[in-house]
Amino acid sequence: MLPTAHRLHRESDFERVWRHGREFRLHGLRIRTARSIFRFARIGIVVSKKVARKAVTRNRMRRIIREAVRPLVPRLIGNRDYLLVPTSQFAPSSSIEVRRDLEIFFQKGRLISQ
Repeated sequence: MLPTAHRLHRESDFERVWRHGREFRLHGLRIRTARSIFRFARIGIVVSKKVARKAVTRNRMRRIIREAVRPLVPRLIGNRDYLLVPTSQFAPSSSIEVRRDLEIFFQKGRLISQ
């Protein structure tokens, strides 16, 4: 589980990142990022019914993404909010694959400290 301080909670926060954030794509995962007033990174995960009809499948996707991003959160550059949205091509077998891809992505975008 992500620490409470590192989670997006309000609908207005999700909406702000969705409308004003920059979007990047990564192996079936859309990542939106926007500036924040907080000194630390905050993460939000949204899985649409368009992606997975069954709630069990959507929750599994959320868990995989959450576990993949959890060890990376302390290293993420602060003052940013991140919204992770899987697409229909998202089909990892484990959080290790997703973590590896996310780490490479964040390093290329210079969004993570070494």
